Amino acid sequence: MAPAPGTLSARGGAARRGSSSRRTRARPPGAFTSRAFPGWCGKMGRSRACPALLQGHHREFTIARLIDSGRELPVLVRTASSPLRRPRRGRVAIGLPLLLLLLSACGPVPSRAAAVRSPSPATTPIPKVQPPNTPTPTVKPPTTPSTEPALSPAGTPTPVAAPKSGGGVELRVQTELEPNDYPHRNYCAEGAIAVLLSTWTTAVPSIDAIGAAARVVESYGTTGANAVQAINSYLAQITGSSRYAYSGTHVTSLPLFQSQLQGDLGGLGRLAPAGHGSPVLVHVMTAALPGWDGYQAQHMIAVFGYNFSAGTVSGDTVTYAESAGSVAGYNGPHVETISLAALWTAMQNYNADITTDPVTVIS
Repeated sequence: MAPAPGTLSARGGAARRGSSSRRTRARPPGAFTSRAFPGWCGKMGRSRACPALLQGHHREFTIARLIDSGRELPVLVRTASSPLRRPRRGRVAIGLPLLLLLLSACGPVPSRAAAVRSPSPATTPIPKVQPPNTPTPTVKPPTTPSTEPALSPAGTPTPVAAPKSGGGVELRVQTELEPNDYPHRNYCAEGAIAVLLSTWTTAVPSIDAIGAAARVVESYGTTGANAVQAINSYLAQITGSSRYAYSGTHVTSLPLFQSQLQGDLGGLGRLAPAGHGSPVLVHVMTAALPGWDGYQAQHMIAVFGYNFSAGTVSGDTVTYAESAGSVAGYNGPHVETISLAALWTAMQNYNADITTDPVTVIS
């Protein structure tokens, strides 16, 4: 007959007395034997109880067998009177409540997947150290497109100043000659305007088109005021702006004239946004100029170069384009370089002889 579930019995007790081939004496519940703890009381024999446990120490531990669903499980129960003494040998089952208490005190146990993902010191990336004297790459900021109007048609090269020996300036220009016939003998202003426009565009208008815009008079030529109006009209069409407008002045000071040459040919002042210089137009009398053989007539030329390195009026030079032909009285090259003194003399002669047109310089 099997004992009722939940009852306690000693190993080989009355409940199993008839079912075992080894006949042993029945033991009361709570008794300890050397069979349960062979390391403690092995000398006492297999059938005798340990005197140390029987003499009052049985309060510390009680070994029993719990019959649960027909299966006997060894249980180790700790009393509150003394700390737990672990046997040297043998399997001891720890109670489930004590195990849960220890696990809760130690905190959550990391899972295997978390442990695999945790970086180890051997795999920790080491920051790269830049070697000494290595230039730090820089990023350039993005370029902002300019809002300035185009100064010349698409595909047109921008005119630049060609440096001369001695620190002067000479612009690259396109010379335009007036037709060598009688009706065009007074188209010198139109030829000078064409040279000026060639520093802004390669699509230079024809001499006749410029004459119509400047309202040229065949028997007389073009006044300074009308030449200024024609120049500014063309520049507004080319650049889309009036910021580069020219003006006519009556110049009687040589230093003032020199500053006008340096400013316009050097691309300074109002011409600075354009990034290049532009010629200065000058009214002169021809007798003091080369190629005219002393013939005196009012005339207009385009000065596109200077060299003031000498520092004297006779040593400094200017370079200009000559558009007149033999019918007008000129026999010489179409580009002339003369002293600043010679040009200044021709300008003063104009101021003295021509009182109806006070414009001496267009810049």
